[in-house]
Amino acid sequence: MKWYALYVKSRAEKKVAERLRYKGFEVFCPLNKVMKQWSDRKKLVEEPYFRGYVFVKFSENERLEILRTQGVVQIVHWLGKIAEIKEKEMQEIQDFFQQYGPEKINVSDFKAGQEVSINHGPFKDFKAIVLDQSKKNVTLQIPSLGLAFMVTIDKNKITKNNHKLINKNE
Repeated sequence: MKWYALYVKSRAEKKVAERLRYKGFEVFCPLNKVMKQWSDRKKLVEEPYFRGYVFVKFSENERLEILRTQGVVQIVHWLGKIAEIKEKEMQEIQDFFQQYGPEKINVSDFKAGQEVSINHGPFKDFKAIVLDQSKKNVTLQIPSLGLAFMVTIDKNKITKNNHKLINKNE
């Protein structure tokens, strides 16, 4: 059995995770508590950190059962193949969410396409590619996982690598 990322219908992450757990699958769908404001009230709601994705552990012969689950769109592919996530990497991601949660970051001098190394915490020694940034957040892609997600960590925990990755679109 291996870990895979599923692409799911918009805003269906929690329901898909619940349905897969009910079917007996090991699922990872970390949630963030966010205060939402409506015109008449405020409410604390849980939103997924990985919008549009749910991680699930299954064997090859269970693939059809996964795809038949209401809300699942497809299994994430990388370079034309189903993207498998290594057990060690999945464990590190789970440990990160259990122990640390998001941390603030101020990254104003990183460029899109730049390769960085994460040098502290559960993602230590991971290489990542900067996709985008805002004042307090940076979007990194970790190629070995085959997907991009928002990571907010202390600026001192990221080191620039000496070369820029080649962008096929340039």
